[in-house]
Amino acid sequence: MPATLDKLPDELLKLILDHVETADQIWRDLKLEKGKVATSAGQQAGRDDVAKGRWSSTYGHGVFALAHVDKRWNALARPVLFKVRSSPLLLLLLLYPLDTL
Repeated sequence: MPATLDKLPDELLKLILDHVETADQIWRDLKLEKGKVATSAGQQAGRDDVAKGRWSSTYGHGVFALAHVDKRWNALARPVLFKVRSSPLLLLLLLYPLDTL
């Protein structure tokens, strides 16, 4: 019987998802825009393919892609995709509602 992703336990799929999330974050941290010419420092860092435009606009969206594979991946990826992020403004609004100001 051939091995498939369907046979893997959720713990391994979550580990894969964590690695994909990390790779997505690293890609987004590069703040690259398609069509821009990379600096020589970027080319020295091994990003020559990016400098030559050999990359896709879907890079950095791996978790989103995994969420569209099937219902199981979607259930595992949903907490990553919909993280609640706190903001200082939101915290101030919770502490001091607008009607009290």
